[in-house]
Amino acid sequence: MGNPIQSIQLNQETNMNITHAKQAIELRILKGKPEPARTPKELPLQKIKRVQDLFQQRMSEDGEPTKAKHVEGLVKALRNNKGKPLDPLTVFWGGDSWLLLDGHHRHKAYTEHGYNKPVPVEIFRGTLDEAIGASLGSNSKDKLPMSRVEKSNAAWRIVVSTGLSINRTSELSGRSRQAIVTMRNVAKRIGANTAEGYLGSLTWKQAKRVDEKKDGTGKSAEDWIEVEAKVIAKKLGAVFGITLGSKPEAFWKGLALHNPWLLETYHEYNSVEDDDESEEEDGEDEPDARETKDSCFQQNVLDNAWDNLQPSAPM
Repeated sequence: MGNPIQSIQLNQETNMNITHAKQAIELRILKGKPEPARTPKELPLQKIKRVQDLFQQRMSEDGEPTKAKHVEGLVKALRNNKGKPLDPLTVFWGGDSWLLLDGHHRHKAYTEHGYNKPVPVEIFRGTLDEAIGASLGSNSKDKLPMSRVEKSNAAWRIVVSTGLSINRTSELSGRSRQAIVTMRNVAKRIGANTAEGYLGSLTWKQAKRVDEKKDGTGKSAEDWIEVEAKVIAKKLGAVFGITLGSKPEAFWKGLALHNPWLLETYHEYNSVEDDDESEEEDGEDEPDARETKDSCFQQNVLDNAWDNLQPSAPM
């Protein structure tokens, strides 16, 4: 079996994981030529090579990178505008060719339309890590918004394949700093005992499931959170008794004054859980009316407290 680093095929969906795809492009850059002196403003479509395994960050849980309906809409726009080009594609010099960073749906729409004119491009210059980040952070009016699951998967891919900072990864992916820190910790725990490239083969949801099995105790992360939560609840009860229930907004604000990150962490924790439950299992019981009412009340209290906290950090 050939070395995947040596045999990557541009313009093909190879299902190579992001770690190996990055190594392959690093090798091409190392052995390749400098970027052409002339900066192109447009390029023939066939001169723009795709490496979806590396630069297509829009991955759902099933690994599907493209949205057929969005592409159909872009093709229709090309027809209605009599071939007027879409927004520029973002490209990056990869040692021997221009690589597509952002605009995968637009590229596919051009191909399906049979577009035979040069297309407008913008050149990205920077390191390969920065280029991977730019493939997520670019934006245009023709770009399809990313779902929360796609954002989480994109953030995870950046964490395991680049050295970009926590702040930069958070900015690019739209996930909080706390979420990125969590991803980094998960990557360290899993990566310490797995083969090179394994992390890049996982989605964020898969990585969390693998991480739950790594401590050898048979307890998941959720089990440990539950245990710790009960300890904290017991301590709170010993100090405050039942009085906290009568002033919930003051309680949440008190937590935030104690540690400004607590409410953000709470929001992020619940948002991550929502990612995993995007579709209910068949036959799952609906929550009863009281559960729904209590949940809504708790969330309203939290939201009200959150809205009134800025700025609430101690001086």
